[in-house]
Amino acid sequence: MFFFFPFLHGLVTNTTCRRLELQGNSIHGAGTATLAKVLRRNKSLPNLRLEWNQIGAMDSPAFSSFCDAFSVNKSLIGLNLRNNDTNHVGGSELAIALKRNVTLRVL
Repeated sequence: MFFFFPFLHGLVTNTTCRRLELQGNSIHGAGTATLAKVLRRNKSLPNLRLEWNQIGAMDSPAFSSFCDAFSVNKSLIGLNLRNNDTNHVGGSELAIALKRNVTLRVL
């Protein structure tokens, strides 16, 4: 997964990527934290597919950061988080983020 970090950091300032599909890449921990930075700073990514990772695993502080970033993101209209080992704590954090996010149309 370490090869993802430069790639994900590049997405922070990228303004041309319209769809990002990162399903099945065992993203968790630091990768999830980096995705949170992408969601906070990238203003042009409308579709993000993250299914079959471990983004919500282990009551991760990184998942909390991801949810916080998602809650204020204004560009995402489609997000796929299927099968990410999210437990009830992560589900609650995600529910709060969904209430705050005003642009998402497809989950």
